[in-house]
Amino acid sequence: MKKIISVLMAVFLTVPCFSLTSFSLGIGTMFEKDGILYADYLGEGEVYVAGYNSEYFEKGNCEVAIPETVKGGFWKTYTVTGVDMYAFAESHFTKIMLPSTINYIGDGAFEASVDLTEVVIPDECYFDYFGYDAFLGTMAEEKLFDGTDTAVIGENVLFSYAGDKKNYVIDEDIDILLNGCFAFSGVESVVLNEKIQEIPTACFAGCRNLESFIIPDTITYINDGAFKDCVNLKKVTLGENVFHIGAQAFSNTAIETIHLPASVNYLSGAFADCKTLKNITVDEGNGTFVADENALYQVWYYEYEDFDGNTEVETGKALEFYFPSKVNKVVKLADDVTQISDYAFYYCKNLEEVYAPSVNSVGINAFSGTGIRKFDADNCEYFYDSSFRNCKNLEEINLENAWYIATAAFENCTSLKNVKPNEGVGVVDGAAFANTAIEEIEIYGEDVWLGEAVFKNCKNLKKVILGDGIYSMAMNTFLGCEKLETVCLSKTIKSIEDNTFNGCENVNFEVIKNTKAHRELKELGYNFEVVGKLTFIEEITNFFEMINEKIYELLFGWMFEVVI
Repeated sequence: MKKIISVLMAVFLTVPCFSLTSFSLGIGTMFEKDGILYADYLGEGEVYVAGYNSEYFEKGNCEVAIPETVKGGFWKTYTVTGVDMYAFAESHFTKIMLPSTINYIGDGAFEASVDLTEVVIPDECYFDYFGYDAFLGTMAEEKLFDGTDTAVIGENVLFSYAGDKKNYVIDEDIDILLNGCFAFSGVESVVLNEKIQEIPTACFAGCRNLESFIIPDTITYINDGAFKDCVNLKKVTLGENVFHIGAQAFSNTAIETIHLPASVNYLSGAFADCKTLKNITVDEGNGTFVADENALYQVWYYEYEDFDGNTEVETGKALEFYFPSKVNKVVKLADDVTQISDYAFYYCKNLEEVYAPSVNSVGINAFSGTGIRKFDADNCEYFYDSSFRNCKNLEEINLENAWYIATAAFENCTSLKNVKPNEGVGVVDGAAFANTAIEEIEIYGEDVWLGEAVFKNCKNLKKVILGDGIYSMAMNTFLGCEKLETVCLSKTIKSIEDNTFNGCENVNFEVIKNTKAHRELKELGYNFEVVGKLTFIEEITNFFEMINEKIYELLFGWMFEVVI
């Protein structure tokens, strides 16, 4: 419940410098006392620290002590039991002292407070929840408790381990591990107690001396990067209740074989860059994953009703991980493989060609850093973040059915010359084709989103046709395209940022007379050539658009200037 309420409040807490005294939230009250903002979410006599009034505190060498109780509206006394999400994020406090009544620390509670060297948490505190990245970007983590030289420990939280013990047994009183608590330590073995249910993000990342690890049956979650870069980790035993294994959980380890119990139903990019992994076995009771001699797959099943009310069923397989030792120059995927999941071929250097006749989506970093030269998947509609990033040998890609091309999907594909996007493309997101060898590009759609720096540093790009369906371009879309000569702008374009074409010294525009793009180019001082005109009806529509713009400027422009 606390997490849900925190999410509802996140919009308030991203700007935590409030000067008001109290107001109603419907589910409770927020009030300020001695410069600290408190939130009564539950109406049960408990409050969370929700923010602070920056004007109340002097900058530099500023310390604050949070009391155990505080009086709010109508002189009601509340117990302070939590520090909510981002409550002290980006603050300038040097020391924050929390009361013994605290049992909740929200995600990013002290994040990016660069002056914060100490957070005092009494030993009596027993936490129901301790948030991710609570101390990210601060210097406070080492001074949380008066613990021994080997560990920083709260009553039920292991915050960090920095000792010399090679074999470490986690105390029976600990049931929460903080993110990265063993990261880059010299431990050779760690025994988890039965109270711990989750291995957090980067918990054992970079522990080079770990060679084997037993994950007990009480563990249900293994989070992102939990064992990432444990380069000598060869053997891992998964407990019978693990159902979630996060992205890169075992990335860049020396695991050769692993068994997935029946409980596992989520596994995304967990074995990225595991060059020695050559076999995965799956419990017969697992209905989510299957494996063969070459790869691990996720089997998916989707049931829905069509327009006539008939029940339809779709099934398919997602390629989760292709064993690097089985990757030859050419890989042919079966017809029932409809998706390539995150990190499936991540940094398989010897991969050159992939034939995927039924694949309609390629996941995050699926081919990133590989030697792929050709990707034959005519039906692919979705290319997710960094799917082919740093594939320097990729020469062409079929995008004729692609609707979604995500951030950095083809960034740094320095041999990529021939690109023909789908005429119905919807999203081409930030840096999607940055630093490629594209010489000419033509984009149409129904309502196309062009993200920031999509074609940044495309040094060979000479001609661009931005057709109907494109309404705007984000910042730096063509930054550094020094050979760009011709840009054809359609009549649908409504805005051009003043830095969209930075570094394009010789660009000339072709534009339709009296369009918004025509007016924008005049204001920005670019060279252009009028190559067409609007129809009579379009001229009328355009005229009223200009009138509306002028009215808007007259009515609201002065208000904007006053606010600035």
